[in-house]
Amino acid sequence: MAMSMADTARSGGLLAILEQGSGGGQQAERTLESALQRRRRRAKVLPMKGKVSSAVRSRSHITPEWGDMELDSKLTKEVRLSFRDQLREARFKAQKDAEAFEEIVFVLERLGTLLSPGSIGLARKLPSIVVIASDSPLFYSGVPDASHEMLAPFERLCDQVRQARNDAMHEGFAARHATARAIELSIILENALMNGFDKVSDFMVRNPTCAAIWQPVSFIRQTMLATSFSCLPVNTAPPDSKPQWKLVSDKAIARYLGLRPNGVELKDRLFKPLGKAIDDGDDGLNLINASNNLTCREEDPVSKILQTWRDEGGLAFLVVRGDSDELVGIVTPYDLL
Repeated sequence: MAMSMADTARSGGLLAILEQGSGGGQQAERTLESALQRRRRRAKVLPMKGKVSSAVRSRSHITPEWGDMELDSKLTKEVRLSFRDQLREARFKAQKDAEAFEEIVFVLERLGTLLSPGSIGLARKLPSIVVIASDSPLFYSGVPDASHEMLAPFERLCDQVRQARNDAMHEGFAARHATARAIELSIILENALMNGFDKVSDFMVRNPTCAAIWQPVSFIRQTMLATSFSCLPVNTAPPDSKPQWKLVSDKAIARYLGLRPNGVELKDRLFKPLGKAIDDGDDGLNLINASNNLTCREEDPVSKILQTWRDEGGLAFLVVRGDSDELVGIVTPYDLL
């Protein structure tokens, strides 16, 4: 009887992510297993369920001297943030194009090349990526098998993405399924790369898109729709003055355009500059003052933002520099998920 994909993944374990090649033997199995176990102990999270697949004995491309400390030395803070950003950008592309899973695969191959120099092919690069991913509590789902359709184990995701990468057919349902699995894999790996980071500078989006007082409301609306941003920073201070940061929200734009006094046409409000829309009296466009409770510094802990959100909701935080209040970034709840 043919085995289902889930049964195949369970029976293969790490076998599923390795191509036929030079055998690493029992030493390679012990090396990978001990590396995973050490990382789990250091992270003080749930222990592994079982041991590394016996397939590693015959198909691993990991050398005996390879270990997790060597991998950590290659993944400096800057490198981790760089690959986190690459994975995130690739994931955004995959979310827009249901058949663009290879964007994520390209990042995996670059990461694998860094971690396993000389390895050729995605399957030979995946074992080192598996060890890095084990830093995330999402690596071992820790849920019953019946829930694996919601939270698939990382190694199963690796297997499915690798199979899709080798498949000649990259369109239709198969490609969409592979994209969904690649996105799940990316989310776990992004979480692992950010393990231990706790500063605002580690999570903020740099050089954020801003609105301007002189821009028409229609352009600000268009920017929000094109980027899926729920709010934009805007500096309301006069020229050559210290910035006074506020937020223009999608809710404020919707209310301003939708709740019009009698006799006011939609086009009149669409093409009105933001500054004049703010000055429309009781029917004007309301901005959110961000200068007090919604600003922070790059070196601040993320907990400062989370604490404020508990008291005042999940509005975007503006990251400013020093006493100049120069805007350098923005943090939203999405960035900290």
